[in-house]
Amino acid sequence: MDSVDKTIVDLLKKNSRIKVKEIAQIVNMSAPAISQRIIKLEESGVIDIFTIKINYNALGMSIHQFIHVKMIQMSHKNYLNFVEKYSKNVINHYRISGDTCYIMETYFKTSEELDEFLIELNSYANYKVNTIINNLKC
Repeated sequence: MDSVDKTIVDLLKKNSRIKVKEIAQIVNMSAPAISQRIIKLEESGVIDIFTIKINYNALGMSIHQFIHVKMIQMSHKNYLNFVEKYSKNVINHYRISGDTCYIMETYFKTSEELDEFLIELNSYANYKVNTIINNLKC
């Protein structure tokens, strides 16, 4: 990847719907050349998918948190089924190393919904909740 490819990737990260013509103007290249570079970035696996960023606040899901999960059961099957049941609330879910087994990023509409989730979660695992106060853009 050269500096032009890095610029293309940065622009697409900020707005996956940016027009090829606009990228071409920014990097002083032709639109067909940019299209070819994007295709190569896709073929090489640098670009996996083009996606959107959802504004969960606009959907009324303003309670945002990371939940660290430490299993209390040897089998994780029931826990994973539970997480699947809440797929509209669990945005990201990772198996991790360290003091806990999993970390999940969740959104809920109300604190009551979150409380119901945590009560049910507690039958599978212990947890620690970190509520997001503000998203600091980097």
